[in-house]
Amino acid sequence: MTIEGSRVIVPSGKAITGQYNRHHFDYVVPQGDDGAGAHVHADLLDEEDMIVTITPPSATTPGAPTFWKRCKVVS
Repeated sequence: MTIEGSRVIVPSGKAITGQYNRHHFDYVVPQGDDGAGAHVHADLLDEEDMIVTITPPSATTPGAPTFWKRCKVVS
């Protein structure tokens, strides 16, 4: 996942628009992707780490949080 302001490149490679705040990001998984319609919420913990929760389209509560670490740039 790559976040640039309100633009996000989701794991499938599609570029979509989400709701951006300095320490939070929310988007809905686009049609055609695995989990389409799910709500994704990411909370930035620090410069390298984030907690991501996903709420499936038919659910009212999010799934278990997963911890993501920023990838190192490979040249």
